[in-house]
Amino acid sequence: MENMNGESRTSRHDNGALPSKHGRLEGNGSSDVTMKKIAKLQELQENMIRQMDEQFKEIVGHMVEGIDNVDHVNHFHYDNAKYSNRAKSSKDGKLSDKIFLARESLLTDLFQIKHFYTIYNIFIAILIILFLNTAVYDIVSTGTLNLGLSLIQWNFGKFHIFFLMWILMMIGTVGVYCSMHFWAHYRKEYYGKSASRKAWDYGWLGLYIIYQVIFGIWPVAQVLKYNLPPASSMALLMEQVRLIMKSHAFVRSNIPRALTYKPHSEQDEKKLIPEFGHFLYFLFVPTLVYRDSYPRTHKISWHKVIWHFLEVVGVIFYDWWNANSYAEYYRMWNLVVHDWLYTYIFKDYCLLIKSKSRLGPTLTVFIVSAIVHEYILMFVFRFFYPLLFVAFGGFSAALVFLTGSSSKRGNLFMWLTLCLGTGVLTAAYSMEWYARINCPQVLDTVTDFFVPRSWFCNAVKQ
Repeated sequence: MENMNGESRTSRHDNGALPSKHGRLEGNGSSDVTMKKIAKLQELQENMIRQMDEQFKEIVGHMVEGIDNVDHVNHFHYDNAKYSNRAKSSKDGKLSDKIFLARESLLTDLFQIKHFYTIYNIFIAILIILFLNTAVYDIVSTGTLNLGLSLIQWNFGKFHIFFLMWILMMIGTVGVYCSMHFWAHYRKEYYGKSASRKAWDYGWLGLYIIYQVIFGIWPVAQVLKYNLPPASSMALLMEQVRLIMKSHAFVRSNIPRALTYKPHSEQDEKKLIPEFGHFLYFLFVPTLVYRDSYPRTHKISWHKVIWHFLEVVGVIFYDWWNANSYAEYYRMWNLVVHDWLYTYIFKDYCLLIKSKSRLGPTLTVFIVSAIVHEYILMFVFRFFYPLLFVAFGGFSAALVFLTGSSSKRGNLFMWLTLCLGTGVLTAAYSMEWYARINCPQVLDTVTDFFVPRSWFCNAVKQ
C-alpha cells in the first residue's frame, strides 16, 4: 500500500515477522511480545474510555439538574433576543440589517454554569488522552515518537509559497481601496455632466469586474503550478474567498455614499470614502459585513484577545446544536458567512427583483454557497466529485423548506441526518482520494479529472 506521498509502505512478511528499523527481520518471539504490548495498550485505552464515559454520564446528569436550578432562580436564562444579531424588520417589509453590539459571547455566559465548564474540561482531557495514546502507540510499535507530525508537515508543505501568494493577494485587496478612493474623489469633477459621469462609473465598474475575475483565477493557477499539498491549498483558496467577500462587502457598502454625494452640499468630503485605517481593520476583524466602526472596549486586555481569538473558531461552529430545523441550523452554524450571504446576496436579490417571495433568494444563497464549497474541495483534492454540492445545494436546500417550522423532535431529525450525511461525504471523498493514489489512470487527463476513479477501481471495492 502507498501513503499519501505515493511512497510504498513496508509490508508484513510471509512468516508474520516485521522488519526492524535496522532492516533485519525480527523473529516470531519478538513479534509476539510487540503484539502483547499493543493488546495491553488497547485494553488500557478501553478501560480509560469506559471510566470517562461513566463519569461523563454522571456529569451530564448533574449539569441538566444544574441548568434547571439556575433557570429557576434566574441566574442564567438563554434569551434569544439577547444574542440576536439583526434589527427587527420594518413594517413596510424592508429586510432587517445586521447590527453589532457590545456584549459577552454566548460561550462566556454559558461558562458561568460550572457544569458547562466541566464539559469543556472533559474535551480537553480527551484530547490529552488521545495525545498520550498516540505517543505510547508510536513508541511501542515503532520505537520512535512521531505523533503524526510527518503527515501534518506534508499537508502544510511549501508553506513559504502559500505565504508569498497570500501577501500578493493582500496587496491586490488593498488596491481595491486605492481604486475606489480614486474613483469616488474624481467622480465629483463630472458633477452635472451626466454622460461623462456614466462613462466614468461604468468604466471603473468594468475594471472592478476584471479584477475579481483575475483574483478568482490567479490563486488557483498558483495552486496547480506549484502543486501545493492539501492543507496549504485549502488555506490559500479559503483566503482567496475571504478576501473576495471582504472586498465586495467594502465596495457594496460604500458605493451608495459616493453616488449620493453632492459637491456643494454640507456633506463632508472626507466621509466620501472611509479612511484607510477603517478598511485595514475590516480586513482582519472577524466579520464579513462592513461597518465604519465596531463596538470596542476602552482598553485592550491581551490575555482576553488570545482567549477570544481561540473562541472565534468555536463560536463559528457553536450554538447551532440546539437547532430544531435545517433553516435554523444554516442560520446558526456559521454566523460570519451567513451574515455576508444574507446582507449581500439575499437582501440585494430582494432589492433588485422586488419580490416578497423568499424562495428565489433562498435558493440563490444555497447555490452560491454550494458552488464555493465545492470549488475549494475540487482544487484541494485535484478531482471533481460534486457530492457536497448535491448534498448542500440539493438535499439540504430541500430540507430547509420541509423542516421550516421548529418542533420538539426537529433537533433529533437534524442531528440524525447531519451525522449520516457527514459520514457518507467523509467516506466518499476518502475513497476517491485513496483511489487517486492507488489506482492507475485509464482515461485522458481532462476526463479523469471529472470521472471518479473509485467507481471503477478494484482496489477500492475489495
